[in-house]
Amino acid sequence: MISFFKNWRTIFGLSVVILVDILWEFLNEVPAIWDMAYHQLLGWSYLEAFRSGTLASEFAILSPIYPPLYYLQEAFVFSFFPESDFKILIVNLPFILLIAYATYRISNLFLTVSSSGWAPVLVLLFPVMSMVYREALLDGALAAWVTAGAWLIIRSRWFIRTGWTLCFGLIFALGILTKWTMPIYLIIPVIFGVVVSGKPTRAIKNLMLAFFLILPLVGFYYLPNLANMVSRYPTTEQVGLIPWLPYPRHGEPGLNNIWGWIYYPRVLSSYFLFFPLTVVFSIGVFRRKMIGPVKGFVSGKIPLFLFYWLFSGLLFLIFLSPKDPRFALPIVPPLAMLLLYLWDDRPRLIRLIVFLAFAQSLSFSLPLFRPVKLALFEVEGDKDYQSLQKEWVLYANHYFHLGGPPTKENWKLADILELIHDSWFQLGIKLFVKPLQREVFRNRIFAGSTLVSVWSGLENGVPTADLAPTELAPSDQTQLQWPKWGQFYETGGLAGEPPNIPEAERLLELNSMWVTASDRREKMKIWHEMLSIHADQVFTIGLVAGVPQPVVVSKALRNVPEIGLYNWDPGAHFGIHRPDTFWFADK
Repeated sequence: MISFFKNWRTIFGLSVVILVDILWEFLNEVPAIWDMAYHQLLGWSYLEAFRSGTLASEFAILSPIYPPLYYLQEAFVFSFFPESDFKILIVNLPFILLIAYATYRISNLFLTVSSSGWAPVLVLLFPVMSMVYREALLDGALAAWVTAGAWLIIRSRWFIRTGWTLCFGLIFALGILTKWTMPIYLIIPVIFGVVVSGKPTRAIKNLMLAFFLILPLVGFYYLPNLANMVSRYPTTEQVGLIPWLPYPRHGEPGLNNIWGWIYYPRVLSSYFLFFPLTVVFSIGVFRRKMIGPVKGFVSGKIPLFLFYWLFSGLLFLIFLSPKDPRFALPIVPPLAMLLLYLWDDRPRLIRLIVFLAFAQSLSFSLPLFRPVKLALFEVEGDKDYQSLQKEWVLYANHYFHLGGPPTKENWKLADILELIHDSWFQLGIKLFVKPLQREVFRNRIFAGSTLVSVWSGLENGVPTADLAPTELAPSDQTQLQWPKWGQFYETGGLAGEPPNIPEAERLLELNSMWVTASDRREKMKIWHEMLSIHADQVFTIGLVAGVPQPVVVSKALRNVPEIGLYNWDPGAHFGIHRPDTFWFADK
């Protein structure tokens, strides 16, 4: 057995993977969105609670939906690297190394030196796997804990060794404190371990001991949130065992049609293997069936264990109503090891598998060519990820707009500042423009490191007395002129700072008065006073307003106004013009 740190294939492959991740982070300028932004925000919330001395009292309530372990790690990294573009990669680096190490230790028990050296690298080369470890997502951390737990099942001699079984219990607890779905991937592997241990009574006793030791650790978070979780999930049908009907919000297929049953096998082929490696895997299964298992398949138990690990995830994931390719990450390590096992006696095929995986990963990670996607059953003009429910991807170098090669933002704000440079200089104001990636820009604002910034102004371009004047009051952390005050308002005083000038306090007071005002004249009076405060205090300096928005309209489309309002809130861009009344004339 060669040490993890002495296998040149593993060290070389991991070095390349991490270097590509660093290069991707260096080139990418698009900020985190959706779940990625939410998980980062909670990391900052835990850091703020630690700094304010309220972490102990708020530990279980800051994140009532997801367990807090990942956020605590984020908070730790954010405290040292608050402005770094690479902070999420730093957060995920321990999980990258953990999943690689555990995969290597398992594969080294039954694969050749060459195959076991490439196994941890292959796991990290699959496209969606590489995407997740570049973002603030729980699934990458969960995959690492599941893989470490699987290795400890084997290391404990199938729960016969008490010390290693307790270590398994600790890893299991850390996984549950990352995401509650941890058990579904290891239920069948645990049963398999007890059965093949030869001493099931002793194995069960050790497991029970591990369970009782970790119960206080897990209960510290789950007990205060149990009532909330029980009421939340069945009520919204988001994570309950309600598999027969499609998921109500995103339309994931239920088990009343074939697409629900094959969802995750299709996902493994479409977003991890792609067509070339799917073919290699399928031929390998057929070939192994024809020639019979290699010596040690049953006696060694490891390949069977990997099969049950893969099967456990596929089986129980099917019965979760929400479905997402990310949820399959914890079953990617057994998939990779089984792929190598099927061709372990053919070194050239092993090298081909690694080469194909590396080529696919590189095209997914770097801007080598324009976006490409070859898929069956793809939804034409998909704007809401509906293709995820049926498409069978043969190859793609991107994952919708959420993953793929790095991209740059193009906000033209630096160009606008250059245009006003000369006129401001005549007033004695010299501008030094420093463009920043949006995430770094906002973090510097939140930390108080940036004193003057430029961004889009008020969203409401057509104010009336009946529209809320919330934007004029310090009510949101992303209002760059007073982020701490906005955070204080958003969190109900749990984070941030209260306004310390009378004008800002008055704005909040007026905003509350508008909410309770019943008379339109009173609301109009409140609006005028708030606008007067802004004009007097000049919290922000306006630069550009009323910019025309060109819109291209088909010659056959009728009832579209020649000139109209283009505003998001209020207006919903085209929504205010009732696009349901547009119609196409006969050509």
